[in-house]
Amino acid sequence: MIELKNVKKSYVKKRKQIEVLNGVSYKFKANTFYYINGKSGAGKSTVIQTLGLLLKIDDGAILLKGKDTSKLIFQSYYLNPYMTAIENVMLPTYVDNDMTDSERTKKAGKLLQQVGLETRAEHYPKELSGGEQQRVAIARALINNPNIILADEPTGSLDPENEEEILKYLKRLRDLGKCVIVVSHSKAPENYADIILKIENHNIVEVKK
Repeated sequence: MIELKNVKKSYVKKRKQIEVLNGVSYKFKANTFYYINGKSGAGKSTVIQTLGLLLKIDDGAILLKGKDTSKLIFQSYYLNPYMTAIENVMLPTYVDNDMTDSERTKKAGKLLQQVGLETRAEHYPKELSGGEQQRVAIARALINNPNIILADEPTGSLDPENEEEILKYLKRLRDLGKCVIVVSHSKAPENYADIILKIENHNIVEVKK
């Protein structure tokens, strides 16, 4: 599905080069739930942002279904403060000219219901808690039915009950054939993941469950 091939990434801080990833190679497959953990500063977020093409790598390649992604352009965006929750969720669907407004609204409403926010659909981001905003962002990320779900701390602002619901939902997406990759400080994803990965010594290693 998506592959890191000899990927290297480092940063320069106070004129000192800090190595984060050193020749990382790993293939992420469809129909699999991955959980990535590691010590703070080990490079968990760097890995997920690299997979999402939000960071430019120093060397190596990122392959999507076997194709080099170096010429692709991705954009990172957050909740639009001038749009309601349901409008924010609908936003990515406007790349599909064949979808009607009623179809967009229905699909967005269903996703908000699945993340427990059906009663907050007409609220603006400033009227939502941090956890609610996070769930709106999750719904928005899923509305175009992606084959790969990259989730960096997807439950970081949620209480245990809502965290469990989101992880159950991500596992259901795995069951539908998706490749789900979660980075989190929380230990909860261990109970849902098929494969646990650890960032160690600037590389990715599999951890036996």
